[in-house]
Amino acid sequence: MDLLNNYQLLSTTGAKGATVFELQNDIYLAIPQFSEDITGVISSLDSGNSDVAVLIYKWQENSFQLHQSIPSHGSRNVSFFKIKGRNFIAVSCLRSGSNDDYNIRSYSMIYEWDGNFFIPFQQFLTESAKNCYHFSIEDRHFLAIACGEKLDPNESPDSSSSSPIYEWNGKGFELFQSLPSMAGFNWQHTSVESEHYLIQVDGTIPSTLYKWTGELFESSQSIDKAGGRHALFFNIDDSLYMAFANLSNDSTIYRWNGNRFESFQTLSLIGGHSFLFFEHQEKKYLMSACYIGGTRSAPVTKLESSLYVWDGEQFELEENYTTYGGTGLDYFYYNNELFIVQSNSHTPEIQFAQDSYVFKFGV
Repeated sequence: MDLLNNYQLLSTTGAKGATVFELQNDIYLAIPQFSEDITGVISSLDSGNSDVAVLIYKWQENSFQLHQSIPSHGSRNVSFFKIKGRNFIAVSCLRSGSNDDYNIRSYSMIYEWDGNFFIPFQQFLTESAKNCYHFSIEDRHFLAIACGEKLDPNESPDSSSSSPIYEWNGKGFELFQSLPSMAGFNWQHTSVESEHYLIQVDGTIPSTLYKWTGELFESSQSIDKAGGRHALFFNIDDSLYMAFANLSNDSTIYRWNGNRFESFQTLSLIGGHSFLFFEHQEKKYLMSACYIGGTRSAPVTKLESSLYVWDGEQFELEENYTTYGGTGLDYFYYNNELFIVQSNSHTPEIQFAQDSYVFKFGV
């Protein structure tokens, strides 16, 4: 019997992620949308009209109902966070414009919850922003934005492709530190043995793990090959692991050895894009979402993504499921039942109008 059971289809276009959060005891879901199809124009992975909304759904009567559409452009990621009782979402925007008239220098945004809806709070001029990520160290709040569109590994990072980290000053976020990147895709923070680490995942060059010195972030370790898309930290028993999704190569699970991350297990995925770790009924699961196979000029978006279960020593394949340009994953519980949201970005014909899924977990 399959564990992933279709429960609800969400009408999305170029969906690039899924972020579940709670407000006032209600469950919400944010889906950033990258682009929409243009009538009469042949679609590709990077075509279309960028000026599409971020969708905010609210869980009502046992399903997600659209609650708010936030005008946006080329949205790639939504991060929900709280600061001293205030609720925010940050939205990274890769580009604006339509039909090859695109501008990768556009505004990424922070919105604040006013009790009913999200309203604009602060904007950042970014270049090809693909991820906004909030994290905290003690009582300090940071917002990292993954930027850059340098696709040639023979080039060198410069100010046009650097990825900024902002710090909360009590009224808003101000620039704290910029870190070099070529094509930044993702950030993740973790702490181990009283030390804080931050990984910046890069698509063009190997990714970098940074260590917090107490004053700033310094390079600590190079991670994996080029093609990185997402990193996810999680703990099993007393060990810290990192699942690293790679679009161009095998994806890898790393384990912390006390000083650095070392390769622990290889997952042979085509087009690895993101991971989700969760525990349910005393079992530990790792779920992948795969984006594209083939080439960018001849992409294959209908792929087999995977659900793994921990067997006590490593992850074993539990089942495969089909994704269509799979991008994001998140989960939530309702009435003691587990639901998983999985976003899709492209049909097999490379159209943007592809539904995203809500799965009900269990037999």
